[in-house]
Amino acid sequence: MNTEKEKEQEEVLEKIEKTKIVKQKKQRTKLKLKKFEKGYKPSLLTKIILIICIISYGLAIIFNSFIGLFNSYAVDLINSPLLPEYMYFYRLKMLETLSYNPYYFISIAIIQLFILMSFVGLHRGFTTGYYTYLVAETCAILIPILVMGKRAIAIGDIMIAVFLTIYLFIELILHQTKPQKEVI
Repeated sequence: MNTEKEKEQEEVLEKIEKTKIVKQKKQRTKLKLKKFEKGYKPSLLTKIILIICIISYGLAIIFNSFIGLFNSYAVDLINSPLLPEYMYFYRLKMLETLSYNPYYFISIAIIQLFILMSFVGLHRGFTTGYYTYLVAETCAILIPILVMGKRAIAIGDIMIAVFLTIYLFIELILHQTKPQKEVI
């Protein structure tokens, strides 16, 4: 009888030890995940703006990737009679732009992919998305200027980038969440 009671007590003690170990592991993982804690809660307007940006940059990535990978087909498409008549005015300008190295368009698509990822991070509430956006947007504005010269300066793109940068900065400041105290 004593041995049965002792065995039961040992089993209970083992279960208690296992639960303590599991709790300690959970605390460690919680502490590790605190590093990736969300830094702010985006407002509804910001979420709508970010979704629009995600969709538009996604389309731009597809477009630039197509031009970079299938440059000769893009030139044939512009030279074909299938091009709508209202686009004839822009035909020479488009052909001149397509004459650049296809790797240029692929690099622009990769930079836009970083911008897209930063928008997704911002939409989910991570502040690192803002810093990624700043770096990638700066590259997206400067690289065309370095490759094509002054005629690549797009005032509209620069205005949109400045607006988004200022708006997102204000949004981050206004909607920051306070980090929770770590429990050890």
